[in-house]
Amino acid sequence: FEAERQALAMMDHPNIAKIFDAGTTDVAHSQLSTSNSQLSQGRPYFVMELVRGIKITEYCDQNQLPTHERLRLFILVCQAIQHAHQKGIIHRDIKPSNILVTLHDGVPVPKVIDFGIAKAIAGRLTERTIHTSLDRLIGTPVYMSPEQVAGSDIDGRSDLYALGVVAFQLLSGKLPFDAPQASAVLLMQATRAAPSLVSVAPAIPAPLAMVVDRCLRKDPAERYPTGEALADALTQALQQAQSGPQATPDSVLSEEAAKAVWLRAAQLQADAARRVQDRTAQAESFATGVQPS
Repeated sequence: FEAERQALAMMDHPNIAKIFDAGTTDVAHSQLSTSNSQLSQGRPYFVMELVRGIKITEYCDQNQLPTHERLRLFILVCQAIQHAHQKGIIHRDIKPSNILVTLHDGVPVPKVIDFGIAKAIAGRLTERTIHTSLDRLIGTPVYMSPEQVAGSDIDGRSDLYALGVVAFQLLSGKLPFDAPQASAVLLMQATRAAPSLVSVAPAIPAPLAMVVDRCLRKDPAERYPTGEALADALTQALQQAQSGPQATPDSVLSEEAAKAVWLRAAQLQADAARRVQDRTAQAESFATGVQPS
């Protein structure tokens, strides 16, 4: 807990809920309750910023945001996770309910919350190793990386897998893996290749889909190395998609251009009619032996 407390206190990012205080409950007070042996040693707590917002998926759906606006919010989340990683923290439970969108002067701002199961990774913080009680699996199955499911050592690329799942859900409305039972989801996360985004949402531009698909690779080495790299890739893919054939606003003709096209078409049609008339006259003269005047 001391590692997380120190690392979380170092984070300062506009898209991460602020940590105001952290510590353990008063030992003397905790000993008043004897029903839980953990309380006798003091219970860890965090005092965090109250974020009045809704899940990023709900916000995007309720406001019917187009793809580019959804991704602009999501890119801010990637940058927030990059900041956490730079401070030595892996979130380990990235999901829509831990990414709330709030309004600041009417502008939507995503906030990453709930670092309660975060893991400190920076050796400079403390030499203490943090373990969950009974080595329980921690996280939310539909967003967990394969290495997290396997209980292997994880790094920031595990969070990038979870970000990929969130992006997949934001853009398609579906999860890569889902099943009624958590055990079935965990098995799929560990053994099955994720479906490509375009197979679920064909309208998503290919460059964007390829970025999301890379996040969901089973091998961490095949994913983006950092949140910053993911944010940059999404930004470039978004620009490419908006400037490509699917971007229609620039292809709409102005009134003057449309009029010029219409006049040219009318002229071509008149020329074609005149040529047909000339050929008809020539054919008739050939048949009658009379030369046209």
